[in-house]
Amino acid sequence: MRIKTDVDVFALVVPAMEVLALVRLIANGQHEWLATPDTADAATRYFENKLPDESQTLTLLAESSFQVAAAYSAPSVGRRAPSVTAATLSAFVADLSRSACLVVEDREADGAFLGSLFRIFGRSRLSQALERGWLEFVHAGGTGRVVSVARGAKQHFHHLERVVAVVDSDRMTPGVQSPNAHIASRLAPDGVHVHILELREAENYIPTKALTTIRVVRGQRRVLSEKLEALKGLTVDQRGHLDFKNGFRMGANGPEVPASQASLYASVSESDRVRLVGGFGSSALECVSTAEASLKPSDFATVAPNARAELEDLLNKIERAL
Repeated sequence: MRIKTDVDVFALVVPAMEVLALVRLIANGQHEWLATPDTADAATRYFENKLPDESQTLTLLAESSFQVAAAYSAPSVGRRAPSVTAATLSAFVADLSRSACLVVEDREADGAFLGSLFRIFGRSRLSQALERGWLEFVHAGGTGRVVSVARGAKQHFHHLERVVAVVDSDRMTPGVQSPNAHIASRLAPDGVHVHILELREAENYIPTKALTTIRVVRGQRRVLSEKLEALKGLTVDQRGHLDFKNGFRMGANGPEVPASQASLYASVSESDRVRLVGGFGSSALECVSTAEASLKPSDFATVAPNARAELEDLLNKIERAL
């Protein structure tokens, strides 16, 4: 997380242990300090007086932090870098010492998917945070528990907004409000940032080339190939709202399409509906990790026109919480 400091943080009356605790979080790369000329000068004087043995190293840190600040452009919208004061120093250090929390419906499946996205999109800071324990996936166990779990995670932070939640939209058709929209509105007063996916579920973002790596039992490779051919025949909206894990259900009279999706899938042939019965399985999301080395950000643009931009925006939200 990028932070600013008021000059009074480096007043000589402030305990050296508190200042040093903050500085260590910056020195180890967990957070970035946007130092102004005034705060950098105040920090240098403080280090020389209170921490003379480490003053040279700490002064270099202040100078490099000033350079970071000079190159930093504050966002025109959204969260700006929080500012630490002498009065809030202890609480900020406590908040910054904790791992940022990313609440997901399923820590194993969603966590692996997001971890792959960090690497595919070249977000080294997110990958580093995950590896070093500076970012933690928190398991909600379904949309019904996201609010309570996210609020529980937020209680550990005094001043900073370091909890993000990612939720499936569960939209059956494009353009309608997500039945999970209430999650974002309920958590907004708590300072939890919620990203509701535009497409139905995380599985709908799987590029087709990744789906080819799904593990199937012997003799079922042809079935998978036929499913992929049927998938390629769908429109962007049809693909984006398909139940990827389960597909269509086979009824007594053939594949059954949910009533709310009858119009959306009216143009899909009977044979393609049959091929899509059963979907790609409950572990479909794993194929993104399997195919990770061959995937590029541009592959996600093949899923839906705005999918790549949406995922970039999601990663930005997560990174701001670090």
